[in-house]
Amino acid sequence: MYRSFEDEIYNIGEEIVRCPLRCRAVVNDPEKGIIPRGLIFEDDGSGKLGCIIVGINPGNAGKKEIEYIKGHPTYEEWVNYWDKNFRDKIKYYKDSRELAEKLLEFEGSILWTELCKCEKSREVPKAPPISTLVTCMKRFLDREMKLVEEFFGKDIPIIALGRRTFEALCFRYSDHFIIGVPHPTGRYGIFNKPYSLLESPKNLAKAKSLINEAKNNKENCVEIFPRNLENTL
Repeated sequence: MYRSFEDEIYNIGEEIVRCPLRCRAVVNDPEKGIIPRGLIFEDDGSGKLGCIIVGINPGNAGKKEIEYIKGHPTYEEWVNYWDKNFRDKIKYYKDSRELAEKLLEFEGSILWTELCKCEKSREVPKAPPISTLVTCMKRFLDREMKLVEEFFGKDIPIIALGRRTFEALCFRYSDHFIIGVPHPTGRYGIFNKPYSLLESPKNLAKAKSLINEAKNNKENCVEIFPRNLENTL
């Protein structure tokens, strides 16, 4: 029976929005319009996977998204909502996509995903606890990564948004090439001066140099955070 990567990812996406777990410090409440989400295959039609971009977990849903999901609590409808409202309009996706294109100069589609598929509770000031991240990674991200390996091999680069995401991915998927960069909406976001990777050709050149150095040394995890840029000639 023919299987496509897109179909297999879609099947996982449907499982994600129906996840029965109610993990610590995150919200999964479809009746209130808040569902597990974040897995998107942005297909460019080439049949190639250019890179994987991973965040820690989805941001808190806004009122418009919540009202829409209340009446359309399915993966298909959330993907449609993402395509119309997030793909080219949200800083997180626009900046991350632009960085991936400039940093890797890749050709192909993008797999967007998260360590944890649920947004954090507004009552919790910090990121989801490790126990919640691990539970979700085992349940979903492990399977996503196996699909990538099955259809495209282990050479697809992974961009980790934020240090905690980078560290988690390096510990769990150390046989993949993982690039850690500042979170696009964080304090040292990829657009923020003086460490901008998108507005500064010098910083972008430093970042590419760090990637090439890691590859030459056969290292699978490379950090491109402000301190690394400062220490690169």
